[in-house]
Amino acid sequence: MKKLILLFAAIMMANTTMWAETKNVSYRYPVYNTKDDPASGIKEWKTSECTAIILTTSSDQVTLSEPWYVITGTDDVKCYKGIVIQGNVNLILADGAKLTVTGDVNNAGIQVSGEGYSLTIYGQDNQSGQLITTGTSYAAGIGGGTKGNGSNITINGGAITATGDNYAAGIGGGNNGDGSNIIINGGKVTANGGNCAAGIGGGANGNGSNIIINGGKVTANGGTIRAAGIGGGEFGNSSNIFIAKDCIIKADNNNPPTTVITNTGGDLASSLVGKRYVNIEIDLNVLKDKAIDEINKAIDGVTDADILAIATTAITDINNATTEDDINSIKTFALTKINAIAAILSARQGIKNTEINNWTDAAIKEIKIGSQDATPSIDDIKNQILYIINLFQNGKTEGIADANAALPSDAQNAAGHTVTITKGEKTLKLVNPDKVTFGKQE
Repeated sequence: MKKLILLFAAIMMANTTMWAETKNVSYRYPVYNTKDDPASGIKEWKTSECTAIILTTSSDQVTLSEPWYVITGTDDVKCYKGIVIQGNVNLILADGAKLTVTGDVNNAGIQVSGEGYSLTIYGQDNQSGQLITTGTSYAAGIGGGTKGNGSNITINGGAITATGDNYAAGIGGGNNGDGSNIIINGGKVTANGGNCAAGIGGGANGNGSNIIINGGKVTANGGTIRAAGIGGGEFGNSSNIFIAKDCIIKADNNNPPTTVITNTGGDLASSLVGKRYVNIEIDLNVLKDKAIDEINKAIDGVTDADILAIATTAITDINNATTEDDINSIKTFALTKINAIAAILSARQGIKNTEINNWTDAAIKEIKIGSQDATPSIDDIKNQILYIINLFQNGKTEGIADANAALPSDAQNAAGHTVTITKGEKTLKLVNPDKVTFGKQE
């Protein structure tokens, strides 16, 4: 009987407190140029591990007080009545995971407003963990509830969308609440203020102060009717706002702004001094320079002509691009091609077999000329070739009746066009690259 009672208690705890077992998990964090001084800028990023409590879906309001929590990579977790922070809490958004939070009456989606309490959000290497949080009844997405301040909030990574209710900031104060000590170091952050409230900063009648944006991509939308994208809400003031050169910022408000500032990648803090409602617009040249820099880093030391040709074409296309989406699309596709070809060249290094090299040359050609709607995809081609190279290197060919048996199901071809590669006493049948183009009969 005692065991049954304990089991029931454990189930109830999982339902009401939103946590399950613990797990060892990695997280990515910044190291500042000057210790414990976020405004000094980020020196480097490091990865560490901790033991974190795994959060699960809850229909009740959840209180978090332990040091470490995680949304795992396979979870789509929902919290229907908000999360309240009571302690110095760290939340990890694992790659591929998603947390959706809706605030309870008068409470923020994630409420961070108590004296001495704090919330730090981390991502992992791919920064693909998601947090979507919405305040209700004049409360912030992340920060203060109704008439509450929102403070001590740090975002180091993840894809985060925080939306405040009427008169409440996306990240910061609720209605009549201030938003302060807010730091964004990385990730992709979108903060939407309600009417009269800042995207990041104060709610209506609230101030926005001590806001540091060191990196990442940040979009802050002030609510309609007199509110800053970053800073104070209606009738509030803005002070001590620092925006570093290594981040992409766009801040809008629906009040006719006193100033429009173009984000050219420099420190915008001085441009905000004494200005209440400011629009910050992204300079496409900043995005272009960052995209080209990523491509140049990917080809550093590379001599392969195919890879260099892809990079050259991509850089030209980026310079001619006219929208943010086009810039990101060109960059991502080029890096996918470059990484795929580099992986194939690395895998076949030292192989002298003519047929294997003919096969990989054909694959590299297919990747190089492929368009974004190419079928099969670049990753399919890469994975197929790496699979074949691995079979050849390890001689794993016994019992294979034809080439189809050697290939993943999505790369199988019609039988009939095969060549035999000899390795010692073992053979490997492959579809003839002169007759077949990676999954499709010619």
